[in-house]
Amino acid sequence: MKMWFLLLFMSLGMVQEIWAKPIGVEVSFIIARPIHPCQKGVWICQLKGKIDIDAGDVVGTILPGEKQGTIILVFDQKLPTHVMNEGFFYAEKGEEVMVPTGICRALGVSKMTILPGRYKIENDGRYGRIVLNVE
Repeated sequence: MKMWFLLLFMSLGMVQEIWAKPIGVEVSFIIARPIHPCQKGVWICQLKGKIDIDAGDVVGTILPGEKQGTIILVFDQKLPTHVMNEGFFYAEKGEEVMVPTGICRALGVSKMTILPGRYKIENDGRYGRIVLNVE
């Protein structure tokens, strides 16, 4: 009987995990490439976990991706015209973005790295979003 209650308790915990609402973390960053000391290019530079809106910073929300190994960056404000004209975020090998520990904890992981690549700006939401590969 005790075993049955234990199994029931564990299964309820799993159901609650499945139904849990996705966690979103607000972030800010500069749109530029680290390889160009955050001065030009369209990538994520100086990612911060707390909102710190200085000139040039863009604010967004990071959500878990629909597929394993991805996250979604939803823009919470209008992107600069040159970024929208470009149509994608881009970085090369060596420009990986280490996600700060506080953001990782909020998303329920111990560490996360955003992998460079070419990521199309999707028109979902008010200001768009990109789906990023992470490890």
